[in-house]
Amino acid sequence: MPLSRVVCRYWGDQYPSQEMKTWLAQGLNIEIISRHSYDGQPDDSWMAYTYPGLTCIEDWKGNHRSLQSTIDFLQRHPLLKRIELDPAHIFENAPWGVAFANRMHPYSCKIGRPPATVFKVDEEWLYKSIRVSFQDDIPHGGVEIVETMVRKMGTMLPQSSSSPWVTAGIDFLSPVGEYMTSEDLIGILTRNSSHVTNLQFGKFLCDILAREYTQIVEPGFAIDAGFRSFRERLMQAMPMLDGVELYCQGF
Repeated sequence: MPLSRVVCRYWGDQYPSQEMKTWLAQGLNIEIISRHSYDGQPDDSWMAYTYPGLTCIEDWKGNHRSLQSTIDFLQRHPLLKRIELDPAHIFENAPWGVAFANRMHPYSCKIGRPPATVFKVDEEWLYKSIRVSFQDDIPHGGVEIVETMVRKMGTMLPQSSSSPWVTAGIDFLSPVGEYMTSEDLIGILTRNSSHVTNLQFGKFLCDILAREYTQIVEPGFAIDAGFRSFRERLMQAMPMLDGVELYCQGF
């Protein structure tokens, strides 16, 4: 049987052995490559090869060499649709990292853990799963700026049926929780994130809920009570939403 008709569903070696190089040259298909534990050192020699049939890469810290070499690798693998990024991923050497920074300009943000996942939609790499902590100082009362940030982030998330499960996490270094209301936030998300199926929130939402509910319930229960109400209202406003999570320690 020709090797072009043989599929290796999962390959996890550090780099191809001589035998594997021969098989690849003869057309062996590899569906998934795992880079778990192998990208800690700047050895990108595995990227010099072409892996027919490649559709997914797992635990990829990225390319230590250059953006162009990453682009070259992606162009040689047109079937590659999904990449799960290691928490230490080198975003500046990846087209999705450069695109995200350009799309978010002039705002700066940090992509947090757990690792993001990118998904190719119509030749564009978008984030199927991402947690973002916005780093900029926002003037007191700057709800419109917050909405602009969320809207920009939303353009980097897939909105088509080809990626039905999209997770987005949002937090702010600036103390927006001191003045923003939960209704402000629900309105922003409804207008700009209706395609997201799972939303995660950092410390800023805890600040909002503590401020709004401390006068209603005992202080020790304010955030829990507030989050139950917020989650119910948000899921009513966003029917596609499947889950809402809160992380008071941030991302």
